[in-house]
Amino acid sequence: SEQEAAEELIPFAQQTALDNKVTYRMQMFGFGYGAPVALTSSMADVNSMSSASVPNLMSRQAYWYKNNCITQSTCINDQATEFKAMFNSMYSIIPTPGTGATASDPQAVVFIITDGMSDESLNGSRNNRELRDSHLTQCSNIKAKGIRIAILYTEYLPESLTGDSWSQSNVAPHLSKIEPALKACASAKADGTPLYYKVTTDQSIPQALSALFSLTVASAHLTR
Repeated sequence: SEQEAAEELIPFAQQTALDNKVTYRMQMFGFGYGAPVALTSSMADVNSMSSASVPNLMSRQAYWYKNNCITQSTCINDQATEFKAMFNSMYSIIPTPGTGATASDPQAVVFIITDGMSDESLNGSRNNRELRDSHLTQCSNIKAKGIRIAILYTEYLPESLTGDSWSQSNVAPHLSKIEPALKACASAKADGTPLYYKVTTDQSIPQALSALFSLTVASAHLTR
């Protein structure tokens, strides 16, 4: 699960930092409806963290007033996966990074764990699709700022829509478009392939996130 992945990433990052004789700093956010929520209070040296630093992610989810309504007065028709707000916030929150050549000039990477399906209002219309061109422009703006994007895709499988006629009609036909869009959003490694990893049913999300972290660290070392 995402909870286990976040918990296991911390000791993995600590060991990787020790092996590479560098410092890694980390902050965790959750995104859904509205701006991302900080799950850890600040950007902290991973050596000052532990698996217990990760809050209970289930308990941090919003409790909705009723179906379709996040509060009594805010009804959003379940449009609660807002990539637009998340990308805007990450662009603003993360300062312009450096080259990573010194501790005072760090690189920056945003890791995104997602099933890749947006569900939000874009230009007044509901978007329950893969990342659209406007999202990819946001990705490009983040990367142009010098922030790299690494994406872990928790594959959205057609079987998860069984028995849901609305999703079968409105979501299922677009599932094949998710992966290409996520790869387009992700930063490129030195060989041109994306900083991207996919995990599907019966595969380990914690192992996949650690593998993506390793790919990103290796790419950072090569480009320093």
